[in-house]
This record gives sequence, C-alpha cells and structure tokens, in this order.
Amino acid sequence: MTPSNALPTALPNVLADNPQLDRWLNFATPDRIELATGRVELGQGVLTAMTQIAAEELDVRFERITIRSGDTDRTPNEGYTAGSQSMQAGGIALRTACAETRAVS
Repeated sequence: MTPSNALPTALPNVLADNPQLDRWLNFATPDRIELATGRVELGQGVLTAMTQIAAEELDVRFERITIRSGDTDRTPNEGYTAGSQSMQAGGIALRTACAETRAVS
C-alpha cells in the first residue's frame, strides 16, 4: 500500500502538459520564490492553498513565496478554475513540481 503522502507515480495531466519546472517556480530573487499557476482566485482560497502547498513541499516559510496567477503567457496553462478541481488537479501538479525541483536542487 502506498503511503498517503507519497508522490504520484504518473505525472498529473496539467504537469504533463506543462513539464518545464521553470514555468511553475522561479528562484531569480535571493530568499524569494515566485510560484506560478494558471489558476485564479475566485474567493475559494486557491492561491493561499497553492502557496501553502509550495511552502510545505519546498520546506520554506510561507512569507518567502510570491504568487503569479492566471497569465498563461507566463504561467502553466491549467485550464479553467472551478471549485475543488483547482486543488485536485492543480494542487497535485504543483506539489509534484515542487518536489521535483527540490530533488534536483
């Protein structure tokens, strides 16, 4: 049985469609991480949740992360933002991208 905190063995669809890690995360500014998501905030707390996921997976303070969202020229195109789908698809993809980034750094 796979532990509940184990990473998925197959890439989530939105990560497979947007596999370049630098589309998800940017470390250009010292002590800051820029997180990118195609999702937008519609009052459900998606951007806060995405930031929390990244902070936990990268083992950094929440305050070190800034988030860019919804500009699919500069962020992964994750499709539309709708209810729990944002976290189910986008959250898993982001967590996987952060874990991979941490593993190669």
